[in-house]
Amino acid sequence: IEHLNKAVSYAPAYPLAHLQQSIQLAGAEDWESARAACLNALRVALDRDDAAFAYYRYAYAEWMRGRFDVAAAAYLVSDAIHPDGIRALRGERDELQRRAKSQRVAVPQDAEEAKDCLREAGVPLWPHTDVAGIVRRAARVAVDEGLFVPARTLAVASARMEAGGDDGVDAVQAQFLRSLNA
Repeated sequence: IEHLNKAVSYAPAYPLAHLQQSIQLAGAEDWESARAACLNALRVALDRDDAAFAYYRYAYAEWMRGRFDVAAAAYLVSDAIHPDGIRALRGERDELQRRAKSQRVAVPQDAEEAKDCLREAGVPLWPHTDVAGIVRRAARVAVDEGLFVPARTLAVASARMEAGGDDGVDAVQAQFLRSLNA
């Protein structure tokens, strides 16, 4: 834990450090801290895979805290962000839903219900986290300052966070990215 705390302090904007920390904290059954580490990862996630994994780990932490509705919502959102991205997700989600049903606990059944549940719980909904606006603004500043290589990296990250096609890049964004290569 001490090593992972250092890793997070050295790279607070790197979601993997937070996710590794959450895994270790879950192993120690410190569910509140594991939950917080997942939220930190989610807040800085630029990538669909990182966001989906953050929701997946967050779901398990909430499940262990007895918050079946929030856990089910996080599983659903993780699956919606990156279907087939996490092998164990659907099995865990199904088990959670069976347990919730046996205890007569209502849980979200689809992605829209899940998003509403997470909003009520104060959980950020990816890609509409604080980092999305920061990345968009940083890309513009980098272009304005003539820093085209970092601008392209930031623009790609921003485009991937936005809704759209498979890679999140529409025709206008693709043309903009091509112009940064010139």
